[in-house]
Amino acid sequence: MKHLSIKWSLTAALALLVLMIGLISGLGFYSSHSSSQALEELAATNVRLVNLANRTQVHALRAQTFLDRSASFSTQGNPEKGQESLAMATEAVAEAEERFDEFRAVPINPDGALASHRDAIISAYDAFVTEGISPLLEAAPFQIQRRQEELGALSAELDLAMSGFISYTEERGASVLQRLNRLATTIGGIAITLLVISLVAVVVIRWAMMRSVVRPLRRASEHFARIADGDLTDRIEDRGRNEIGQLYSGLSAMQEKLKQLVMALRGSSERVFSGAGDISVGSQDLSSRTEQQASALQQTASSMEEMSTTVSKNAETAQEADQLSVAASQSAESGGEEVERTVQLMREIAASASQVNNIIGVIDSIAFQTNILALNASVEAARAGEQGRGFAVVASEVRSLATRSADSAKEIRHLIEQTTTKINGGAEQAERSGQTIHQTVDAIRQVTTLMGEISTATREQNSGIEQINAALTEMDSVTQQNAALVQQTSMAASSLEGQARELADLMATFRIDENTASAVAMTHKGASQQQQVGGRSDLAPRPHVTQSKKEAADEWDEF
Repeated sequence: MKHLSIKWSLTAALALLVLMIGLISGLGFYSSHSSSQALEELAATNVRLVNLANRTQVHALRAQTFLDRSASFSTQGNPEKGQESLAMATEAVAEAEERFDEFRAVPINPDGALASHRDAIISAYDAFVTEGISPLLEAAPFQIQRRQEELGALSAELDLAMSGFISYTEERGASVLQRLNRLATTIGGIAITLLVISLVAVVVIRWAMMRSVVRPLRRASEHFARIADGDLTDRIEDRGRNEIGQLYSGLSAMQEKLKQLVMALRGSSERVFSGAGDISVGSQDLSSRTEQQASALQQTASSMEEMSTTVSKNAETAQEADQLSVAASQSAESGGEEVERTVQLMREIAASASQVNNIIGVIDSIAFQTNILALNASVEAARAGEQGRGFAVVASEVRSLATRSADSAKEIRHLIEQTTTKINGGAEQAERSGQTIHQTVDAIRQVTTLMGEISTATREQNSGIEQINAALTEMDSVTQQNAALVQQTSMAASSLEGQARELADLMATFRIDENTASAVAMTHKGASQQQQVGGRSDLAPRPHVTQSKKEAADEWDEF
């Protein structure tokens, strides 16, 4: 049991309980399934088939009774009552046929005794209806009375088949109930047996858990209580390789480490005394160096303030130059826009002159056509002779006016062509001026960009110098705080000596065996001698303190 894992033990126990539960659940399921099948069988045979058979027989007997009444009423001279009874007999036969069709449709085993009984009922019913009832529904009243004996015989055969079927279903129901009772008895016995086995398994598992888990845990709790009281002399036994054994192994390792730690702390408390003196000497040296550093920082801060003032002036000058270049750039851009508007205006004037030239061309064409028309009129007036003389004079005047209009149009065209040439030249000159101004604007923008970069760089330099100045101020403050901390360190050294005494007293409360104490003491004695040799070879106090701290850190890392 010592080497058996608790995990696998619990797994096996739970698996056993689950197996028992599964077996009991399986028995319950099997019992329920068997009962359900038996009840379905009873419902199919004893309930449904018997019910349908009884209802079929009842409706058949009703039809027979109504036929007898119909014959009686007809014989007694009451044909209306006879017809009414005959109609009721027909209705009863229809009801019987409907129930009998349902009786035939119930699914059963075709090879069993139930099928033979049902076939007997079907044969008797078919004979009763086909040979007895159906012919009488269409026969005369005296024929119904004559065939009453034959109908009674057919009815007796149907009753016999029904009685045999009902007897068989009762016997079958009793057999099913007996089978269910036997099954319930068997399953109850098996369930009780499984419950007894489960109870025995629970008792065995509890005993094993108490022996393998609970008692060792109580023993481990006692070990922890003794360790908490400072007793490290108790021997921790081996408990195997399972989880409890691993717990005891870890407990033993922890106790050994605590023994080593106690001895190490005892040695460390002794070395703290010598280390406190070294800390005091180092603190005095650090105090003088800190004062020198504070003086140098003050001089550096003064120089940085002067440099910050100079850079601030440069930044202001660069910013003013940047503003002037921006204003110049804006003025140049405005001049460029004005030149562009002038160029556009000159182009519009040139376009208007071209339109005027076209109009003068039209006028010249009209004058030419007028001259031709006046010439034609003069010719016609000459042909008319004396009667057309006045018309010839008018035509001559018109030609004179047309000629003058053509001459004036030519002069105006010449002037407009000269004006258009000058306007085009002015437009080209304005475009060249605009290009020159654009180049000037681009140059001013580049100058503005450079001035902005210079201003930004100067501001960044100023900001950097201010940060350096703040850092120097902070370093001065830190240096002064270091001086105060050096004084506190000196005070802490004396306090450390008192705490070392308290630590030694605290370690004295732990009890360990003499063999372990001697071995650990020899180890720490060698380390202490090595530390003392290192202290003599090095005159500076700070490396000695660092070596002591390093050894203590190594001891804690080892723990």
